[in-house]
Amino acid sequence: MPKLSKFRVVNLIYNDTRHIYDEVFDFTDGNDAMMLLANGGGKTVLTQMMLQPVIPKTDLKTRKFIDYFKNNSQPTLLMSEWILDADAGTLLTGLLIKHRTRKKEVKMRTEKRLTFIALLFIINTMIPIILIQFRL
Repeated sequence: MPKLSKFRVVNLIYNDTRHIYDEVFDFTDGNDAMMLLANGGGKTVLTQMMLQPVIPKTDLKTRKFIDYFKNNSQPTLLMSEWILDADAGTLLTGLLIKHRTRKKEVKMRTEKRLTFIALLFIINTMIPIILIQFRL
């Protein structure tokens, strides 16, 4: 099974006032990791964001994924570096997430949407193998 080696978060706003500008979480060889943070320190937020490149739009507890982007007009980047089995190398997966709000002329209501761009790289070459854009 692939092991998570590093996780990078760029431009994530949560709890309306907390902002992760650019942070890399290094799990070294991917064997064991522990997040030791105070209550409200962001453990659930980080866990939820780590799940996104694997299972996009995953909600945890009462936290809706789309709510992280309501006050953020700039894209958010979530990247995971994986150590593959049997010395097969390293894989980089990620999501670029952009919040869009648009007004529907019918009934004059506002619709919130997220646009995702999925990224998949083989680290040794940095050539994208898959680049997909989708909306959820």
